Amino acid sequence: MGENRNENVHSGHRQRMRDRFEKNMDLSLFADHEVLEMMLYAYIPMKDTNEIAHDLLKKFLSVENVLNADPKELETVKGISHRTALSMAFMRQLYRTSALRGGQKLMLAERERLYRYLKELYFGESEEKMNVLFIDVNMCVVSVEQLERGQNDTLKVDMKHLAASVLSSKCTTIVLVHNHPDGDPTPSRDDITTTNRIRYFVKEFGIELIDHFIVGRDNVISMADNGLLYQNDSLE
Repeated sequence: MGENRNENVHSGHRQRMRDRFEKNMDLSLFADHEVLEMMLYAYIPMKDTNEIAHDLLKKFLSVENVLNADPKELETVKGISHRTALSMAFMRQLYRTSALRGGQKLMLAERERLYRYLKELYFGESEEKMNVLFIDVNMCVVSVEQLERGQNDTLKVDMKHLAASVLSSKCTTIVLVHNHPDGDPTPSRDDITTTNRIRYFVKEFGIELIDHFIVGRDNVISMADNGLLYQNDSLE
């Protein structure tokens, strides 16, 4: 009987939380632990998620860090199962994918919106990761594919993997993007050399590399805008 009473209390609390959200549809009116608590309702239907939400914030410090945490790290919090951690990771990827598949296409010319997407893409990453953006004839991003994930601040590109990716995409224009986990997006000499080596390589397949974005903690740098892409057809 005691267990049923607890379930009824939790059920009533959940309904009150849902009613608050339905009234205003504004998460800014909720505390961070309440946002996480409500998110967990879908994954943990039979337990009080308030304590779990507080524990998540103690470990990860913010809602954003929770949403971008590695599933294995999430599982270290009591009450977060493997299934729940994967479900949270799925929602993060769904959000990122929807930014490309929504009604408004992501255009290269709309730098503010594009950079916001790229910073979200790399938020919370502790190691370098390179992606390729496939661009259509209208200069819109049609898809994003991860190429490489680095270790110990190094990133080596598998040219066979790159060739297979760009040829299967059927796009003739691409943009590279990778992050600097230390927060400073300034291109290194290795970034410049690697970018132009890739630019020369894909040109042999009729593919044009038109830019390489480097994502830092607070901003994004375009190598093309800074004159760091070669303008000729071969490496100097």
